[in-house]
Amino acid sequence: MLRYIKWIVFVSILIGLIWFIRETDMNAMSVSLQKIGWGGFGLILLSTFLAYLLATIGWRCCLPKTHYSIIQLFMIRHIGEVVTLINPTSIVGGEATKWTLMNDEQVNKKEVAVSIMVSRIILIYTQLICFGIVFIYLLLSNVTFPVIITKSVGILYGIIFLAICMLCAVYKRKKSDLTATDPGKKGWLHKYILQLQTVIIASFSFLKTHPKAVLWSSIAGLLHWVVGALEIYWTLNYLGLPCTIPQAIFIDLGVVFFKTAGASIPGQIGIEELGNKVMLEMIGIKGAEVWITLSMVRRARQICWICLAVLGYACIQPLLRKPNSISHGSIIRQS
Repeated sequence: MLRYIKWIVFVSILIGLIWFIRETDMNAMSVSLQKIGWGGFGLILLSTFLAYLLATIGWRCCLPKTHYSIIQLFMIRHIGEVVTLINPTSIVGGEATKWTLMNDEQVNKKEVAVSIMVSRIILIYTQLICFGIVFIYLLLSNVTFPVIITKSVGILYGIIFLAICMLCAVYKRKKSDLTATDPGKKGWLHKYILQLQTVIIASFSFLKTHPKAVLWSSIAGLLHWVVGALEIYWTLNYLGLPCTIPQAIFIDLGVVFFKTAGASIPGQIGIEELGNKVMLEMIGIKGAEVWITLSMVRRARQICWICLAVLGYACIQPLLRKPNSISHGSIIRQS
């Protein structure tokens, strides 16, 4: 059964790549790449590689000792993120893909699921922290935002604050209170709900009992967002438009919010372009040529990484069957 699932993942990535290319204006992309040059595009690929690597390191901090190398984890994570991008199930399909690729007899399935969930939680809150810091910095730098944007951001962070308070209330509950309920009920739906509930409880336990791992993963997460924003920084500067790194981070993380809202649309075709346009205008960079060029450059980068995921998926299968000599104890059991 697992073999069929892996083939389904591979075919879905391949179909997504074909559809992705088909929906892209290759002539406009070629013109956009000529504007920044191959050297500039190389810097963009390098910055995104480093950002992906930092996210992988953050995930590794949440994993028990494992026989998987950082290269294997990088490819597993990258394949999962590509599935997230091109699959209508979005993050659910992407995270499930990571779990499936690591679903062998040498790993603890629950620990893998917990590491995936915890690393995702850390990426989300580091994104919010990073965006909040940059937004305040730009306000103090006399950047003028529309009133509705300022109010919306304030409301968003107010809701987040309330959510954090609720999570803290759960976090402080006794460990004996944090147990899955109604284990005696039957049915496949209840079975999966119970499994999800167990993973969520274990994730809270990990966050509470492994502060050092969470700290290092958070540092990697913050660096992931900063380095990833260099893509926009390089693109705009190669186009002759002055852009600071805080502005690039603001644009990049703002676009992520747009992509999250349109997560069910495969490839976020049209959503990312809209996000680029809106976020550029918010820092005073207007003109169709600019956001179209930025969108085409980012689309070219995505196609390159999707191609790598297709090749990596074919190559990583034999690698996953050759564990190295690293021990794989459990940091969860050591708590």
